Amino acid sequence: MEGIKPPYLLLCNHNAFYDFMVATVATFPHQAFYVVAVDGFIGREWLMRRIGCIGKQK
Repeated sequence: MEGIKPPYLLLCNHNAFYDFMVATVATFPHQAFYVVAVDGFIGREWLMRRIGCIGKQK
């Protein structure tokens, strides 16, 4: 990611729960927003919004 200036769209596949951490480190110091399945945040929609997630339905 060195030398690439935002805004950009980074598409990643997802193999493990901690993959988002790797993407966050790769885009630091820029803020990253993630598209996530809303069913993983049932009852915790506030958390989804707080960490900058964009919700989608499966």
